Amino acid sequence: MAAKYFLVKYVPDPRRQEPRNVGVVVENDGDFAFNFIGKAADGNSIDGRKLRKYGISREAFSPWIEYIQDHLDPERFATLLSYRERKPASIWVELAGHEYVEIESAMSFSAQLFNELVATSTTEHDEPSMKQRIETIFDQANIDYRQHLRLPGRFGAASETVQLPFDYGVRGNENVAFDFASSRGGLSAALGLRSKMEAVRNLNSGAQFAFFYARSGHDEDIDDFLLPVESEAYAIDVDDEQSAIATVQQVSLR
Repeated sequence: MAAKYFLVKYVPDPRRQEPRNVGVVVENDGDFAFNFIGKAADGNSIDGRKLRKYGISREAFSPWIEYIQDHLDPERFATLLSYRERKPASIWVELAGHEYVEIESAMSFSAQLFNELVATSTTEHDEPSMKQRIETIFDQANIDYRQHLRLPGRFGAASETVQLPFDYGVRGNENVAFDFASSRGGLSAALGLRSKMEAVRNLNSGAQFAFFYARSGHDEDIDDFLLPVESEAYAIDVDDEQSAIATVQQVSLR
């Protein structure tokens, strides 16, 4: 069974509706693990200094962390995921993806994802986030994109059909899907992405895929990441903006 990972999201300004990742939760066969920003080394207290760069107060964040931790079991977790549907909230938990390669443990995978998706995320004082760069590329390519696309897939002839998440799609074209893939995951991340694409193609042989990545800063493991998936999808380096725009147009208009 695939491990699931969830992102804890926070919106500092409800008017702008620009969420930031502030934590990650992993569920693997009923075993839960988590990492949040500001958690002290003892695992029991909140470091307010680490929260300040996100514009979050310890007083506001601590009750949410306690609430989330209290719901990390198979019987209560569904209630946690549906919280924002029932009540307006500035902090919530949502499904972010699946890991189809066997993981060592929920705890180690949670720490890995935290480093990739939370600890290295940008703040308002940093360079544009990966999400902003990707969406700028879509805009400059004049592509009407949508976020949070789900496509049906099947991992084997005898397996059930599941809805697989992709970061972006193209409005009016259900055969095209885009993902953002962090090359820090190396071979494991690449195999997970490839497995997801193959599952969709088991039901839709005409499906087309592309993934965004940033070559800068990842020279040491970029080849391990790219080789398994370049034959299955278009690789789009956001550092090469003009080429990225051309590739997005090519894929989207097929």
